[in-house]
Amino acid sequence: MSYLSPDRKLNPDHVRMFIDIVSKGEFYQMLGMRITDLRVGLCEAEVDVAPRLLNSFGGIHGGVYASILDTVTYLAMYGEVDEHEGYATLDLVVNDLKSVNSGTIVARAKPVRSGRHILLAEAEIRSEAGSLLATGTSKMFKAPNVQPLEQMLKYHQIDEPFPPKFVKKPAIVNPGRASTALGA
Repeated sequence: MSYLSPDRKLNPDHVRMFIDIVSKGEFYQMLGMRITDLRVGLCEAEVDVAPRLLNSFGGIHGGVYASILDTVTYLAMYGEVDEHEGYATLDLVVNDLKSVNSGTIVARAKPVRSGRHILLAEAEIRSEAGSLLATGTSKMFKAPNVQPLEQMLKYHQIDEPFPPKFVKKPAIVNPGRASTALGA
């Protein structure tokens, strides 16, 4: 759970549909990015390093790291944002630390701050062996009219109803009071 929103839980049906739509984007397909985990407080993704992702020197292009970091930091904030709000990246700081030219790279992001309009998340990319390849920090702007879910659904021509974003928690009854009220 996220320390920013410990009482929130994303609806698994919503998450499955959301990831399915995001994964259909041509840019994500070109990168070969797979979202492997998305929940409140965390996003993880994998990319298999392929020749199309390499620069002219034979190492992974820095723009690939930037794109992956932008995606996972954005998605890490998904559970921090109310259903009626949207958000977009304002800036992204990328630290390219080590290049690779093969294998699978794994990105992991987490929220740092969720303010009224400004969101902050951080991420890292590691090799399969655990070597730190890149880190990043993303600052995002949140508002109802900035890239809301409805805009994505319209763009992808999805008319079917979308499940609620969050699971509603049942009301907690104080068992001590309930038993006292019953005379136990």
